[in-house]
Order: sequence, then C-alpha cells, then structure tokens
Amino acid sequence: MRTFTRRSILWSEEIALLLMVWIAFVAMAIGVEKSLHISVNIFYDRFPKWLQKGATKLYQGLTTAFGIALIYYGIQLVCSTLDSTLPASKLPSCWKYMMIPISGVFITYFSILDLFNLNWLRHDKILKGKDEDV
Repeated sequence: MRTFTRRSILWSEEIALLLMVWIAFVAMAIGVEKSLHISVNIFYDRFPKWLQKGATKLYQGLTTAFGIALIYYGIQLVCSTLDSTLPASKLPSCWKYMMIPISGVFITYFSILDLFNLNWLRHDKILKGKDEDV
C-alpha cells in the first residue's frame, strides 16, 4: 500500500496482532484436542502401568483446570475491556481477548472427553476426513 499511495494502512498492524492472538488460542485448543503438545516421556515410559494411568489422569485434570481458569479469567478480562477501543481500528478492545474464554471452553471440553474417556462424543469422521454417512 505504501508503494502505490505513499501511505500505510493505520489499522493493519493492530488487526494482525489481534488475529495472531486469536490463532494462538485456537491452536492451543486444537493441540489439546489432538494431544499434540510437547511432552517428555523419558520417565513416564519407565513407570509401572498403574502409575502411568495416574499421571495421565493428573495431566488431564490439570488441563481441565487450566481450561476452566481460561474461561473464568478470560471473561473477567473481556468484561474489563468492554468500555475501551483499540486506537487505530476503533474496534472494542474486548475483541482482542474474546478468544481466551472461547478457547478455554474448547480446552475444557476436550480435556473432559479425555479425562472420562468419552471418545464416542468426538466427531471422528470430521477429524479423519472420512466421507461416510456425512
């Protein structure tokens, strides 16, 4: 834009930052859904099976608690920024933080599915890309 009009778009950096925050939180929820987060299994693999199950349940419980914390504190953050606007785009500031409680809902949902082994509630056909019975 600067090349042609010799002016830059004032709101472009602000919108890019907003979208980057949103993508980060969406990616976090997808990582919980597909168990893509980095883990170090050097000690875990040496545990007895009963201790591995306990450690897995502890991990899933902590992930659920983290999702609940994102919901609770994310809602507080969104509510505290309702009255302000972003300087360049004039969008409400709460839009920047809206994805925090939303991703918290998804993180909590997927971690509860894992915690209680409710895999029948997952949409495997969508996740695996199957076209059967769609």
